[in-house]
Amino acid sequence: MKKTVLAAWLLLTGLLFGAAETALAQVNTKVVWGPALKDPRKTSTIRIIGNDRTGFFTLRNDYSSVSLFSRENQKYFLERYDLQNKLAFSKELSIPNPVKSKQRPAYEAIYYLDGQLVLFSSYFDKDNDRNVAFANKVNADGTVDPKTVDVSVIEGATSRRKSGGFSFSLSNDSSKILVYQDMPYDRKENEKFQFKVLDKELNILVNKAVTLPQLDKETQLSDYRVDNDGNVYVLASTLKKREERKSKEQKYLCQVYGYFRDSDQVKSYTIQIPSKFVTDITFDLDNQKNLIVAGFYADDKKLKASGTFFMKVDFATKKILTQGVKDFSKEFLEMFMSKTRAKNENAGVANMDLDKLIVREDGGALLVGEQAYEYVVQNKTQYTYHYVRNDIVFININPDGSIEWMKRVPKKQHTVNDGGIYSSYSVSVMKDKIYLIYNDHVKNIGRTDPKKLKFMKKPAKAVTMLAVMDASGEVQKKALFPAKDHKTIVRPGFYLQDSKSVIIYSENGRNYRFGNIEFN
Repeated sequence: MKKTVLAAWLLLTGLLFGAAETALAQVNTKVVWGPALKDPRKTSTIRIIGNDRTGFFTLRNDYSSVSLFSRENQKYFLERYDLQNKLAFSKELSIPNPVKSKQRPAYEAIYYLDGQLVLFSSYFDKDNDRNVAFANKVNADGTVDPKTVDVSVIEGATSRRKSGGFSFSLSNDSSKILVYQDMPYDRKENEKFQFKVLDKELNILVNKAVTLPQLDKETQLSDYRVDNDGNVYVLASTLKKREERKSKEQKYLCQVYGYFRDSDQVKSYTIQIPSKFVTDITFDLDNQKNLIVAGFYADDKKLKASGTFFMKVDFATKKILTQGVKDFSKEFLEMFMSKTRAKNENAGVANMDLDKLIVREDGGALLVGEQAYEYVVQNKTQYTYHYVRNDIVFININPDGSIEWMKRVPKKQHTVNDGGIYSSYSVSVMKDKIYLIYNDHVKNIGRTDPKKLKFMKKPAKAVTMLAVMDASGEVQKKALFPAKDHKTIVRPGFYLQDSKSVIIYSENGRNYRFGNIEFN
């Protein structure tokens, strides 16, 4: 089961999509590039933090300082770019030390919280067996406010190896942030999780510790988030008791735990798909605070996705409001395999990852997934790492829970020894359209037959493509620009969407630049 970290809850206005695809259709876009820039030696931009009306912030790290054994020595830089994508400043994040100790604090994260930059750091308090996370506001000029606020403490941290850790999740409207404690592992104790919810002034709105009935060694917590009201949700998978396990059923139970501020209660819901094996799962909430759960399932333990499920649940009563389960049709399976294999009883699509769950205002939803996998080839002492990112899948779900259709955007990407950073895709939702950006083989321009597509194997020679799915049901494809024109390569997963455009990042070696794709 893959941990799915969702960027935001995207509320759409009742999209109904069809299946047609039009190559090189006229899609109104404008690409505006900033100047060509060069990374300082042994550094790289690793994240776009957030933006406002006058520009955006990014995070840079000094990878020469990165060490698995000494996080305290790692250096990070806050950078500001203006609306022309020009670098305004670059300043090292100087973390104040909140204790009079030789122990240096370590960087944890930085977020743009309701218009306020907030830096999170931590230190290991060896004398008191504690791991402490604290926060500082960051001023608009990149300087760090010296006033520190302790935001989370893990007690019983007897050593660095057993000190636990901290994770963070921003609410959809960026008004609140969840600080989640990854507790030290204890196989003999019950699973525990603790969290706090803060606002931009670093006020603590929620402080809660939860102990689950199952043991730590039997439980995996894989996703956690906070909604706009400060309620907290956690996805868990728990190994069934030996006497409850059956040979043709999944050994794990999937559950969503929800903490609700108004009642100060923790509630849970168990997700069950009878006689199926869940291969990937995610959840969200609609504007009525109903729990929305969706994912892929397999028919056997081989875990090849053979269908999809969706359910809407009243968290308070645990009543299922709508539910839909649908096997992949033979026609759909034939998009990924031969007709002979598609006829097999347990035919399924291997390596299908669920990336996005987009909840619509009409109560329906859209699932977005990708066929993605990696493998290693060894030749004597040499290892070659392969990264394959193929077709993008869309599944349209009606408000009553029924599955309306399943479609795909054909894509073939196979690179080696690059971490796959130039593969996959970005997805943005604006008004009644969905925009996909990905790198493709230049000879695929104008090709509509998926069987004739060539693999994008050399990102430096690729063309950046735009595919648009609109409310009338058509998928339009357009070549935006070839990588060689700008001497840099777009990283599709490295982007930030605002109301009218998408900020993209392109690099090659130490050369890089930012651009804006404006949609009309």
